[in-house]
Parts: sequence; C-alpha cells; structure tokens
Amino acid sequence: MRSKLEEIYQLAREHLRSSAVRQKKDYDSRISQNQFCKGSLVYKFNNIFKKLNERWSGPFVIVDILSPVLYKIKNRYKSETVHHDKLKKYQSDDVPAWAVVAVQKGM
Repeated sequence: MRSKLEEIYQLAREHLRSSAVRQKKDYDSRISQNQFCKGSLVYKFNNIFKKLNERWSGPFVIVDILSPVLYKIKNRYKSETVHHDKLKKYQSDDVPAWAVVAVQKGM
C-alpha cells in the first residue's frame, strides 16, 4: 500500500513538473518584450479610466532606461517611472513641438 502511494506521488510530481515547463514555454512565446530606446515617443496606459476617458495618454519621451523593463518617461509637465507593459509605441505622424525639442536636446 505504501509503495503504491509513493509511486502515485512520484507520478503526480512528474506530471506537475512537465506541466509547469509547458506552461512557461507557452507564456514566454506569447509575452512581448517592448524594446524602446532613449528618445523614443510612446503612449502610457492609464490605469484608472472611466467609460469616456482615453485608455492611452501621451505622447511621452523616453528619458532614461533604468532596467530592461523600467523606463523613465517625460511629457511636457512631469516625468515618471513606468514598466514596459504600460507603454506602446507612438503611432502618429504629427509630433508635438515640445517632443521634437526634447528629443533634439537629448533630455
């Protein structure tokens, strides 16, 4: 009886281990690493929004890269540190004048 329980326990652990490896592989294949460089224009996701508020605000200029996932961004009025998951590339052709000046100065 005891050996049967140990055998079942080992089998369950092997299945859990293989399941964890498979789930990690699936997650890693879906995750996207945004690679932004200093001076790039980005939108920032608004965490708190209501029905009529926009989900993305911006543009912001990337001032500094603090780590592979943390960026310091600045708009005309303030700067803040955000995770790369909260950023997306700026898609518009019309760039605000303050952003052009900020990129040229190198912040």
